[in-house]
Amino acid sequence: MITALAEKEGRRRHHRIWRRPGRWWIALMRALYPLGLHHVLHRWGTRFGRGVGTGVADPDGVTSLSAPGDLDAVVREAAAGAQVIGGGSDALVERRREAAPATVLVSTRSVLALRAVRWAEDGALHCGAAVTLAELAEATRETVPVIADAIDSIASAQIRNVATVAGNLVQEKRCWFFRNGFSCYKRNGVTSPCYAVMGDHRFQHAVIDGHRCQAVTPSDLATVLTALDARVELAAASDRRTLTIEEFFVGPGETALRPGEVVVEIVVPAAAVRRRSAFRKLNLYTGDFATASAAISGEIDASGTWVEARLVLGAVAPVPWRAAEAEHWLRGRTAPTAAQLRAVLDRELDREAHPLPGNGWKLDAVAGLAEHVLESVTATRADVDRAATR
Repeated sequence: MITALAEKEGRRRHHRIWRRPGRWWIALMRALYPLGLHHVLHRWGTRFGRGVGTGVADPDGVTSLSAPGDLDAVVREAAAGAQVIGGGSDALVERRREAAPATVLVSTRSVLALRAVRWAEDGALHCGAAVTLAELAEATRETVPVIADAIDSIASAQIRNVATVAGNLVQEKRCWFFRNGFSCYKRNGVTSPCYAVMGDHRFQHAVIDGHRCQAVTPSDLATVLTALDARVELAAASDRRTLTIEEFFVGPGETALRPGEVVVEIVVPAAAVRRRSAFRKLNLYTGDFATASAAISGEIDASGTWVEARLVLGAVAPVPWRAAEAEHWLRGRTAPTAAQLRAVLDRELDREAHPLPGNGWKLDAVAGLAEHVLESVTATRADVDRAATR
């Protein structure tokens, strides 16, 4: 339907890959897949891979499960090779991915230091890694409603009461080939194919920046936190470090966590808390992972001028993708309209995207979502202005 609407409105995208040398290698690989490369990688390349996982988790492989009450104990066990779990809903998938899954599991749910949501004196939001999605939603519903809105769209109430914030951020990619045990590029190594190139890639695969792997980061919370300039605090046995949320994500469902490191806290700066923000997503059914999403966050002054802007698109690239050109256009703009933003964003998507044959529709979908979130923020601003004049 989205493709049909685009054709009706006369919109046609031209990505001009021939003018983008950085995409030539991937374009060549994709072109060679149906000419025999896929057959070679599938038939012979998979034999030389690293043999990661069988697709079936071994329940007898776990010899110990602990739930210490302090963070130092969790960090020590993680340093010794234990797998850290929160709600545990994605733990089996993670174990299937590994050639030698950890035999010891350590839970963060009993660490009170990781279970708190607090507000700093300057207004910054501090959220412990083991806070459940439901707890974070309730804590932010009035103060940072964009976070609560995103969480409300995730899975079911039962899962939101179990799944943790850190667990949502570090969950595995939703590519069905990867999750169902195919010896794909990400599971088995560089000599294996990405089955999504010639398989069903309509919903959970990239239209921007896809490389040998076409999967995307599935976390809706990651999209929103990127728009809110969040930081992630990590702890290891020897030290602690803090990364921006953009530095934290390095690939589809992949993070900068080092062996033995544990997510401790997520911090949303006070300036981002005060900004006006909105989130929308498109999914196949209620509670499903996004097939496309958009989050916008802006500082808007009394005249309606955008002093600062973030526009982040989710489920369209390996990591949450910032529309830099659209953000630059918004800054300094007074009362921008959805149609104006759409025109700017469409130009940026035409220049940056490299979709697969079956998922180009996501570009129109995510551009439409960007229009909706801008309208939502604009409407919120208008309501505030009207209230101020009463």
